[in-house]
Amino acid sequence: MASGSGRGRGRGSGSNNSGGKNQDYYAMDNAQTINIFYTIIRRCLDELSLTQLGRHYFNSKDARHVREYNMSILPGFETAIRMYEDQLMLCIENRFKMVRRDSMYDLLKKEMQACQGNRVRVQEKMNEMFGGSTIITLYNNKLHRFTRLDWSSNNNNTLPSRLILYKDGAGDGQIPYIKNTEVKLVRDACDMVTERAAKLSGKVHKSIKLAFIIVTKRVNMRILKQGATRANAINPDPGTVVDTVVTRPERMDFYLVPQFVNQGTVTPVSYNIIFNDTELGPDKHQQLAFKLCHYHWQGTVRVPAPCQYAHKLAFLTAQSLHGDSDEKLRDKLFFL
Repeated sequence: MASGSGRGRGRGSGSNNSGGKNQDYYAMDNAQTINIFYTIIRRCLDELSLTQLGRHYFNSKDARHVREYNMSILPGFETAIRMYEDQLMLCIENRFKMVRRDSMYDLLKKEMQACQGNRVRVQEKMNEMFGGSTIITLYNNKLHRFTRLDWSSNNNNTLPSRLILYKDGAGDGQIPYIKNTEVKLVRDACDMVTERAAKLSGKVHKSIKLAFIIVTKRVNMRILKQGATRANAINPDPGTVVDTVVTRPERMDFYLVPQFVNQGTVTPVSYNIIFNDTELGPDKHQQLAFKLCHYHWQGTVRVPAPCQYAHKLAFLTAQSLHGDSDEKLRDKLFFL
């Protein structure tokens, strides 16, 4: 199936170009123009909730199940935009993809049983059978490429060495209470988990190091960068950190500019590290905070991802659920 944009394919006799091709042709037959059209097509297909794999787009919601083989057929399209004669044409072809209904977890359990728990053999068989396969995650409609199974990267039976906790929306008057109550509760919980793991495994586990950081978005501080002239001040670049002069002497705090704004003056975000035994210096905390502002978004958000997730979950619970969320959804980012 093909659809054309522009006029018909017949050549006009009144062209001013002796070469037979007018300026409109060269304007359309341009890599940047074609990329713009590709972007528009992708946006349209994204609005239809289609999943992209290379040039192909598939609709997992309209899949046809083949029960005899425990597989599904995903309908989809392949698109291509190219210049033909004097018009730009969009070519669309039907494509279908066969996918298994088994989850990777189910397949892994079957192989573990077949190999009697031999991890080396399971890893060899999984890499041999499924290496290069495409995996679809139904909870967020994404396609992933399975490269290899690596037991060494599996964080099970191992406790984290550090725990960095961000708390959003606490005022200065709440800091003493947070230090004496919440930090102590988290610290005690980490020690309890370490002791319990030591009893179950019979091994000595190192204590979990903790950093407790208060994030404040509503601040009166404004940070400007000197422009070409002294009177021409501009917004600083995203990632700018101020941790001297305007910070408090009794605190380990800093201001971070997380975003670029087109209008007005950018508002920095205040970070106050009220407890830290992670042995990470200020530079590491500043870099981590800025990197977390990029998580799960094509741009930056004002606060680190854990604070953004907590805010969205609290808003969803208060406005829609009016109660506790389902326990089965606790390990999924369903509130995004």
